[in-house]
Amino acid sequence: MIIFLWLIVITAFVIVAGHSFFPHMTPGLFVLEIVSTVLGKFATERIKQLENISQFNLGGRRKDLTICLYGYTGSGKTTLIKRTFTMDLTDREKSTQDFKWYSFKVHPDMCASKPITVRIADYKGQRPSSVIFRKLHYISALLLVVDLASRPYGENTDNLLDSKIMVEWLKNDPETKIRERVDKHRDYMSAALIEVLLTSLHNSNLHSVKLIINKFDLLEELLRTGCLNTVNNAIEAREYVSNLFKGIEDNLRQACRDNEIPNFSVHIISSHNEKDVRELFLSLLEEHKKYLVQGR
Repeated sequence: MIIFLWLIVITAFVIVAGHSFFPHMTPGLFVLEIVSTVLGKFATERIKQLENISQFNLGGRRKDLTICLYGYTGSGKTTLIKRTFTMDLTDREKSTQDFKWYSFKVHPDMCASKPITVRIADYKGQRPSSVIFRKLHYISALLLVVDLASRPYGENTDNLLDSKIMVEWLKNDPETKIRERVDKHRDYMSAALIEVLLTSLHNSNLHSVKLIINKFDLLEELLRTGCLNTVNNAIEAREYVSNLFKGIEDNLRQACRDNEIPNFSVHIISSHNEKDVRELFLSLLEEHKKYLVQGR
């Protein structure tokens, strides 16, 4: 009731103020002009968004390597993209606020007659509907990104804490904090959600699905400083990480079989490590080359 009264007061104020500045307009016409302007901005933004998505989909129709990233907030998707771009960045596409895509060209080998265009789609937020209902067509590869720990923020939410501070935070009961983060990913990537996601993105171009387990560098530092009670060496650390995400891996593997997607793999990386990112990217290029040769 109070909100309704406030709306009446604000509306009356706008009408009176508008009549003062635009005496030639009736109050009703003035209100209609405001509504049309607001709706026009929404419509314009929606048209730009659809056009942006259409431009991204155009690359898939041209058999570009089109990559979609999916993952919970803070898992490192944007960092992974930025690290990929440091290898061979030629262009960055302007886009709407909640959906971005980037493109660059690479030469898969020294003898290649022409480069392969790579397009990477990214979205802001953590809602699955952002990808499922985005109408992304002709995706070549789907990368599902998970991580081992959330990154706590300081008072200024624009500034992430650096890795050293992150490790110090993890040193106090690291297994529990890692488990809590993994549980969030399990809830976010349930078997039902994975089935819907792959079904919505499935197309004849989709040849690769990869589970990316990010921020392994944090675990390596915890291991180096003797803060992990259940892990003694690097081999055990990778087994430990693999077991944490075994459920998600099994669900993805089954979904790939159901949708006849030929390539599925798991990569344990740090998105800050150029070597890790390069190996991941080269595996995508190799799989895309085979797809182009086979003419699937």
